[in-house]
Amino acid sequence: MFPTGDSAVANEVAQQLSIARVEGKRRRGDLGGNWAGRWATTVALFLLLPFALLSWLLPFVSRQTIGNDYSIFALLAQLDLMWSVRNGTFPLYMPGFAGGHSTAAMTLGQLYHPLSWVSSMMPAYWGGLALEWNTFFRLISLGFVHLALFFSCRRLAMGRLSAFLCTLPVVYNLRMLDSFRYGAALESYVGMLLVVAAGVLVFLDERSKGRVVLLAISLYLTVVSGHPQWAFLGLAGATLFLGTVPWLARAIHPGLSPVSPDRLARYYKRIAVGFGAGVLLSAPYLLTFFFEFFRTNQARAGNTDYAWTLGYADSLRGELANFVLPLHADVHGAFGGSALFLVAAMLPLAFAVRRPPAALLLPYAVGLLAFLFSVGSELPVHRYLTQHIPLFESFRTPGRIVILIPIVVFPIVAWLLHGSNRRALGIAGAGTLGVFVVARLRMATILPQSESFSPHQILDGAVPSYYDSLILHLLGATALFLVLAALLGRTRRYWLAASLACALGTTWLCLSVGTWKQNKSPTYSFDNMVAAWSNSPIAHVSLGDGVGLEMRSVAEYRNRGLKAERPLGVIVHGAVPSASDIEVWQQLRSGVTSPSAFIDGPIEPRSEKAVSNFDTVSLVHNTSNRFRFSVVAARDGYFVLGLPLLPGFVCRIDGSFAKVVRADALYPSVFLPRGFHVVDFYFVSWPFVAGVGIAWATLLLLTYWVVGRKRRLWVTRAMLLAVVPLAVLLWVALYAGPSFNTSYFWQVPL
Repeated sequence: MFPTGDSAVANEVAQQLSIARVEGKRRRGDLGGNWAGRWATTVALFLLLPFALLSWLLPFVSRQTIGNDYSIFALLAQLDLMWSVRNGTFPLYMPGFAGGHSTAAMTLGQLYHPLSWVSSMMPAYWGGLALEWNTFFRLISLGFVHLALFFSCRRLAMGRLSAFLCTLPVVYNLRMLDSFRYGAALESYVGMLLVVAAGVLVFLDERSKGRVVLLAISLYLTVVSGHPQWAFLGLAGATLFLGTVPWLARAIHPGLSPVSPDRLARYYKRIAVGFGAGVLLSAPYLLTFFFEFFRTNQARAGNTDYAWTLGYADSLRGELANFVLPLHADVHGAFGGSALFLVAAMLPLAFAVRRPPAALLLPYAVGLLAFLFSVGSELPVHRYLTQHIPLFESFRTPGRIVILIPIVVFPIVAWLLHGSNRRALGIAGAGTLGVFVVARLRMATILPQSESFSPHQILDGAVPSYYDSLILHLLGATALFLVLAALLGRTRRYWLAASLACALGTTWLCLSVGTWKQNKSPTYSFDNMVAAWSNSPIAHVSLGDGVGLEMRSVAEYRNRGLKAERPLGVIVHGAVPSASDIEVWQQLRSGVTSPSAFIDGPIEPRSEKAVSNFDTVSLVHNTSNRFRFSVVAARDGYFVLGLPLLPGFVCRIDGSFAKVVRADALYPSVFLPRGFHVVDFYFVSWPFVAGVGIAWATLLLLTYWVVGRKRRLWVTRAMLLAVVPLAVLLWVALYAGPSFNTSYFWQVPL
């Protein structure tokens, strides 16, 4: 029989008192070196666990890594951006990407995330080991966020085994693995979980300002993670979770006092401070992304084709496979790898023995909605939400929304594992066990009818035939041991340990074959990058077509059969006022080319007098943000920079500012009188400048709030005095860095 409710509560209270006594001793320092040793062991365990669970891609050791995207988009963009930084220029513009674009479009390169900066500083990063260091720090981040969630559970008076078992599937699952495949998306996933852990601590430590700062940092890391869709969905899920934390915390830890209106108001104020600070600190990224990418793009950000949003959608049976046969679920919507997902789905069965707290119903409903959305057009949920929720029309791959499922599973499983809820755990575990028995008996009939991107398909027979049966048995054993933990209170910890062992085995098996694989190869070295940039002003390692991230103007050029790429700097003497972009495109298609150009606005008066027999353009200094040319114009004309125009381009001719106008409906150009001149183009990102100002003001206010009253005046003075030197440093970092020494020379006879 199940233990009585009073006995269970008494045992739980005793456990909570024991935890409180240990916590008190730790704070007083009574545990000394013994506590320090245990803490170091715990940290080491969590940081090493991801290296064990993902042993097949061990950095510096394994010959294999994740395939299909991992070593391409995010990594190559990072190499471009960090090469510019290493050469003394913080890049605002990348002349080679998508024909030339703001680095906001290279969001996967994570210019504002610490992982890119730390990785690029490591030994041999520029010697071909960029992939290894990125993988290493991503594995470390998984261990760190797991530790943060575990610590949050311990603060909610959960036992060690329960806390570890509860957080394991939240961090390690096939949704995490698919996030890993996109590189930057994993940082969104980790950031989302950090926000959840920080929010719990903000509620529990209601007077700690450090917890609010931790929340702000977690928000910042999520926002600038580099994958906008993952970040958006992750923040949406984390926000819903934090909104109900006061009630979820009491559901997990009944010993907490009821939440008073005053405490609730303080909590939401602190959450608002943390959220607001995190978002404002990321303003340099957010503003550039919105103004320089989102508002200039149509393939990704301005999509109006509903069919495009359905790309890579799984079937209903494929999504259901996550619970019992996870290797048959499409990787784009996979989240399985643990029996605890199905245990959480069985929450309604708990009503038969004990009514779950109302606070758990919201996360359950969110998880159910995400699951129904993930199957795309097979159910009406996807079409309805896509049409009514902003930004959803710009998101493809419906299955990505299941990033919310690990978040909603977290409090449900934590509640079920509480000692006073053993009956609920028992019946949920029994229901789960029953499903696994049925699945085992009818395995052939429940498989998805078609599988395009399941692990069995993408690995082309490399998944051992016995894996499905082994995983199914381990999932069933996990559920069985949870039932025994509920039934046999005195030996509960042993059954929980057994269920944890099975869960670890299941997770390791699923992660070992859960995505594409490829053999490693050295990444671009520093010498490779130097050679590329010295030979071409737009040569770099990222994919040149922009894969849908190019500006709308560039996309229009290509869609109409026009070539957007042209020489970096030329002089044209024939100038025609352009009536409309459509007319310009038609004329260009008909063969009207250099030496004439279509110029927006009135044409400057020009003389036919010549001072030379040749037009000559020589690039004398260039960085990501600046292009300085030595020019000899034989006659009056227009200098055309062969990069797509963004509003940030400004130009100086012989030190004086010149008006920048658009040529041929795409390129920045300036009127150039005949003779010798120095033409200096800068890309000034005003959204970035505004974002830096907002972030600095936010940091000032946050520091002012955190430090004690006696130090506020000195800290404020120091930060205000630092504004001017930091502004100078920023100017140097943007425009005064060493030249990339690109060789470019153009000469045409008059």
